Amino acid sequence: MLPEYAALPGSEPRPLHGVAAAERGDQAAAARRPSCRALGAGSALLVLAAVAAVLCSANTQIGRRAASSLSWALAERGASQQAAPSPASAVGSAIAFVHDALKRQRYSITAQYAGDLPTEMADCMNFSTDPCSNFYEYACGSWVAGARIPADDSSFQRTWDGTEQTVSDELAEILSRQWPEDSPFRRLNEWHDACMDVDAIEALASAPLQPVLQRIDALQTVEELRALMVEFVAGPEVGPNPFKMWISLSVRDNQRNSLFMEGAGLTMPDPGWYGIPLDNSAMGYQDMISAQYSNDQLQEGQQRAMQYFRRLNELAGSSPDEAGLIAEQTMAFETELAQWRLDEPAILEPMGPELTSLSDLESLCPGVAWTEIFQKISNSCNDFGYACNEELLADEKLIVMTAPYFYQQMSASMMNETMLNSSWKPFLRTHYIGLNADLLSKDFVKVSGSLARWASGQEDISSRSHKCSEETRSALSALTDIAFVENYFPNKTQTQAKCLLNHIKESYIEMLSSVEWMDEETREKALEKMGNLGMHIGGSTNYKQLVYPVTNASYYNNSRWSDFCHMLRGFMELGQAPNSSCWSYPAHMVNAWYDNGQNALFIPAGILQPPFFSAEVAEHVRAQCRNASALNSVQCLPSAASNACWPAAHV
Repeated sequence: MLPEYAALPGSEPRPLHGVAAAERGDQAAAARRPSCRALGAGSALLVLAAVAAVLCSANTQIGRRAASSLSWALAERGASQQAAPSPASAVGSAIAFVHDALKRQRYSITAQYAGDLPTEMADCMNFSTDPCSNFYEYACGSWVAGARIPADDSSFQRTWDGTEQTVSDELAEILSRQWPEDSPFRRLNEWHDACMDVDAIEALASAPLQPVLQRIDALQTVEELRALMVEFVAGPEVGPNPFKMWISLSVRDNQRNSLFMEGAGLTMPDPGWYGIPLDNSAMGYQDMISAQYSNDQLQEGQQRAMQYFRRLNELAGSSPDEAGLIAEQTMAFETELAQWRLDEPAILEPMGPELTSLSDLESLCPGVAWTEIFQKISNSCNDFGYACNEELLADEKLIVMTAPYFYQQMSASMMNETMLNSSWKPFLRTHYIGLNADLLSKDFVKVSGSLARWASGQEDISSRSHKCSEETRSALSALTDIAFVENYFPNKTQTQAKCLLNHIKESYIEMLSSVEWMDEETREKALEKMGNLGMHIGGSTNYKQLVYPVTNASYYNNSRWSDFCHMLRGFMELGQAPNSSCWSYPAHMVNAWYDNGQNALFIPAGILQPPFFSAEVAEHVRAQCRNASALNSVQCLPSAASNACWPAAHV
């Protein structure tokens, strides 16, 4: 059922070999076994130590078999030598013999079970490799040898990217399906069709940018800059700014969502890319990506960033000389922003900064009209029929300010008339073009990701169909979620996933009940927390959908509305208690997460797709686990929802 709309005015296998000779009924081999006494007391201790080491490194059944194999190997080795070996060399030789025997046993076992694996899995494995020597090569070797990174990707992982491809194909089918005119899913077609209309996009060239670029170029006073920043942060034309804001639970208040504020405004990955001398006192220096690169590489990055800035402005209509000057000014201002980031005093409080209020923010950063910004956001939420920012505007402490020094410096620069033309106007112009370049003609799109592709090694841009599928599902995430779950997350898959999670939870509770290092008070609290662990599978059961204008005639306008509503949707959660029925991420997301504030696991339908998860594979293994003689340490646990289950190997 669709939600109401707010309208605008995630054992061991059975032994095949290596059984002790007497257990096989091999009397001749058993008669050849010497006793430990025949090797001397010292070597007996060595044997016991070796056996103990084996016992300590495996479960009891494997240990018994290894100990038996070791004594057998000592006998075999002793019988094959003419002269009596020294105790130490006899034991060492016997241990090597056992290792070789166990290796042969493992090969035999893995070969046996290779035929029981799904073809999709077996084709990726290298069965010629000893899994105990190199398990990664054993599990993934054939796939690694044959896999190739696509030209439009910087990396590729079979599980994650393979599942991403599965989900992408499934979403493409949903988006290409021609929904009826009166269906709410028709909006998916219209958004996607507008993105795919390359001819219309090419014809517009840079025209969609010009109204805002003209307004930036026309700035004369810091008051006008202040007013424009209100529009960029809170208006439908979401624009560039040096603020990074997001809504989440804080360590200091896990009962309601807070507003986190951080410094931003850099095109390159971190401050270290800007040629600023760094020392070990720089905040987060060791965590910076730039610390991994040489000075020559950093200089090349700066040159490429300059080329990126210049080319963006040329495409938007500036002459080569004008674009060159704007690029230099943009780089200079970003370097200043980077310096502020490096100069930020470290927050040493383990729980992070204290929560602050809107009035505190106004005092810290008076150059920005914060009250106007948050009031404008509140008014826009009201237009959609929702409330937001009420607690913030009432001056409740909901703000986590992580970069007070940065905000102070940025505020001062916004009130500095001399920086208007030399810093703010070129910065805003370049960043506005860059922010929207992916929505424009192919020349803009090619330049847009040039810097990121250079840094990652990606050779080519994504296909248009992939791009439009990704953007449509992000822009209309609620509608996409509902269609995706209805079409690609059947009850069978839900049941299997629930059984898997229930068993993991039960196994973890069993482990917590028996671990020796945990004191009883801690154990009691841990068990209580695990008992209350929430597990949410599939997708949200409650959507707050903001229905904005969508037309198949304007990809640019659709995208700007999407960004605006995404911003509003975040602020609708500010000051509110977390709600597990309304997820933070979409159901088609190929990932999963644990929410510490809610003590809950969220496993989206997107990650429960092949090859990461398959109900058919689960059925295959479940059929095996019924055969107790084949897998005697694997059992099935019934699910509360059904008798379907996932096999659980007890270690």
